[in-house]
Amino acid sequence: MDDIMHWISIDAPPARVFDAVTTAQGLSSWWTSDVEADAAVGDVSVFGFNDRSVVFRMRVDELAAPHCVRWTCVGDFPEWEGTRIEFRIEETDEGQSNLTFTHAGWESTEGFFRQCNTDWGRLMYYLKDYLEGRGKGPMMD
Repeated sequence: MDDIMHWISIDAPPARVFDAVTTAQGLSSWWTSDVEADAAVGDVSVFGFNDRSVVFRMRVDELAAPHCVRWTCVGDFPEWEGTRIEFRIEETDEGQSNLTFTHAGWESTEGFFRQCNTDWGRLMYYLKDYLEGRGKGPMMD
């Protein structure tokens, strides 16, 4: 199994980062505007792209505010199904955040893996910009 990993420093406290990756309002501010999400373990969040021609469904596996969020992809995109996403948030001495993002459990580094690696890297900067007041809106629709 292969993993995508990114790390980024964000000038915002962990609680704000946590909200940005768990609430519909937060997620729609940097990832996609088509979000159905409740911050509750066991719920399935839905992320739509390109008028829902692509849909990702993520089961919320862990919410440990404000330090860890874990999801498992339960559909609908075959290469993502069964993969796991984790946002690990650590507070710095200055009250800011270091975010380690992992998208784990890929069957192969071929196919969509490479594009997703690039997209997740860009998305981390959209998240950073949103939290630091330079947000341009979601990266994708």
